[in-house]
Amino acid sequence: MLQRTTNITPTTASNGFVMTTPVVEFKPETKSIRCSNNSISSYGERRTQQRFLRQMLSVRCMSIVVAVLSVLVASTVIGSIAVTQQQRLQDSCSRAQFVEVMTMVKSQVKDLLTGPYKTVALMDNFFRKTNLTQLTGGNLNARDVYRENMDLMVSICASAQIGHVSAFFWPNGKVRDSHVEDELTIPSKAFGAESYHGQMDVWENTIVNSTYAPLVGWFINSNDNLDRAFARTPDLSYSWSALVYKNADEGNNCSSPAWWSHLRYFLEYDPPITLSCYNSVYCVDDSLVGYMHVCVEIQSVRDTLQNIVNGFNGNSMMYIIDDKTEAIIATSTGIFPYDSNTQTPITARTTNLSWIKDSFNTYRTSGSEFYSINSDGVDYLVSSQSNVTSHPDLDWILFIVSVKPRDNFVRNVVIIAVFTCLGAGLLIFITTYFVTRSLFLLSNELEKVSRLELDLNHLSEPPIWEAQKLYRSFIMMHAALSSFRKFVPVELISHIMKSRREAFPYLSPARATIYFQDIKDFTKLAESQDPDVLAAITEEYMESMTNIIIENGGMVDKYIGDCIMALFNLPKPQNGHEQAATRSAIECTEQLTLLNKRWKKLYNIELQHRVGINTGEVLAGNIGSSQRLAFTCIGDNVNLASRVEGANRFYNTTVLVTDTTYQQIDRDAFTTRKISTVRVAGKKRETIVYEVSGDRTQDYKDLCEEYEAALQLYDEKKLHEARARAEDLLERYGYDAPAMRLRERVMVALERDDMWATVEILDK
Repeated sequence: MLQRTTNITPTTASNGFVMTTPVVEFKPETKSIRCSNNSISSYGERRTQQRFLRQMLSVRCMSIVVAVLSVLVASTVIGSIAVTQQQRLQDSCSRAQFVEVMTMVKSQVKDLLTGPYKTVALMDNFFRKTNLTQLTGGNLNARDVYRENMDLMVSICASAQIGHVSAFFWPNGKVRDSHVEDELTIPSKAFGAESYHGQMDVWENTIVNSTYAPLVGWFINSNDNLDRAFARTPDLSYSWSALVYKNADEGNNCSSPAWWSHLRYFLEYDPPITLSCYNSVYCVDDSLVGYMHVCVEIQSVRDTLQNIVNGFNGNSMMYIIDDKTEAIIATSTGIFPYDSNTQTPITARTTNLSWIKDSFNTYRTSGSEFYSINSDGVDYLVSSQSNVTSHPDLDWILFIVSVKPRDNFVRNVVIIAVFTCLGAGLLIFITTYFVTRSLFLLSNELEKVSRLELDLNHLSEPPIWEAQKLYRSFIMMHAALSSFRKFVPVELISHIMKSRREAFPYLSPARATIYFQDIKDFTKLAESQDPDVLAAITEEYMESMTNIIIENGGMVDKYIGDCIMALFNLPKPQNGHEQAATRSAIECTEQLTLLNKRWKKLYNIELQHRVGINTGEVLAGNIGSSQRLAFTCIGDNVNLASRVEGANRFYNTTVLVTDTTYQQIDRDAFTTRKISTVRVAGKKRETIVYEVSGDRTQDYKDLCEEYEAALQLYDEKKLHEARARAEDLLERYGYDAPAMRLRERVMVALERDDMWATVEILDK
């Protein structure tokens, strides 16, 4: 820029004092002025050369050049395209196969785990018909009292095609920790039936109050029945505790939902078995009687994985993981997922199989469902599918790990030669397309400009000399319109365009929600922080907040320093404008929290802001003269919104709304509490203000309820009760500025009765 300095010499008539003030006038400099006289000629030569080069980029010249170059690079280009296409096809085929495999596994797992749901329903219905209740009397046996129930369990196990357990437990009232984290066990008296590896038995625990109770059991075959079995000496007899496995919040009362307990492993069988167990409470007359317990062996899942892998890809492996415990459920390699030395399940992180460990760790890190890994020097493709059980409370994840296929794709020399010729013609065609593409893009952008859609997507300066002049003219026009839009809201421009007439001064009554948002202590921050840093933060803050307000249907009326004034329901009607304004305040506060995390790392700065919202009648329209107009609104409700924003500092709150706004919002969408009835500076009328927060935690809701209860006691002049309530609130929930202010009001009123008032007067 060039500077021209002019001395302006005003003279004071009274004392003859003369002051000379230098005034600097800036003019945009041109390249010819900036260059020295010696460089003008060389600059002109460069411009001539550039013009010549651009003219060389005409359609005909480019066609010739591209045709020649296409012959030279055809082999390389075609080879690259071929390899890329080949890889895409392989990936596409792999994905399709993965989807097919996952569908098969999900179907098998769903069929396996649906059985326990049906069995529990069958048992519950049958038990109610047979009037199964508490087994009273220390010498009573379940086989004598509930033989028909045991007969049902035997029939269920006999019809099962895989390992199965059906049982019923009467809890003895004792609870103890399990060896599994967060799991409890309840010793119980129980009876049931089970079948593994073609062998079935029926059993019963006979003592209730012992931690380890004697168990007796009888083997059952196809020619047996319970009467004959129970008439003979038990085939099994050993100390065993019938335990109900559950978490602390499971199975505590009749309203408790059914639950899946952790996997159970039994190494004493050959081969070892893994059980997945489903449990449900059994109640009579709303009293907990016991627990129904159904288990299925998941060996069929391992068999399914092995069979699918054998038919899918010899270089593939599969496994299923419990998302909560990270325990291995099953693998296609057939390993038993339990460590007999440590007596703990094998997890994806503790297994010595690197392909499982590496693929699972990458899944946790990336969160992707389709990715690649390198394990022990081998490249794998991994595909994952969550919730393969289709049961929300049993989240199993299926992983398919396949060795990446290696394809050394080489084109035949003859094919390369043929495609070289075709490629030359194709490139000439593409060149013509790109020549016209710039014009099409400019035409599309001009249409968007007519609709005030001023975002330039994928538009760049065309390389064609003939199209560059049109492009530059368009860019100049676009820059002017874009700058104009930044000074005048798009909503207002659209409103003016729809009216189809020139704007003129007017004011008319309207109902609006007025929104004020101000940065807390910005003046102090400006005095202590680096101006460049503060400018960068302020710019990012204003950009983020403005976007949120606009997305919620608001119109930014003006920026008053660091304060944002926005209007809702103006200039065009907006349904639920009170809700939209309140939602904007919450989203702006949440966005500021995210911004503060980044600013804290970069600049060691955190901002806080305050929001005040009021709804009411205003005068809205164009204010100004025939030379310059501004759309805004004026009135008492506008001033009240500004005062409510300032009232935040008295209560150390972030978002305050008046009662006229509060009555129209969906209170289930936010956490709210009445703060006080106030009379702000410069106003005679009383206003009830409410705090609105996005904190939906139960603790915060309880705090708000406690505060409103204490405020109600104060308003009713029950001062001692109000003080006790406020102090109890502070003791339970810690620091809360509104509660502390309320307690101070109570203490002052207790000392001086004339100081009690339901309306707070807030000075500036």
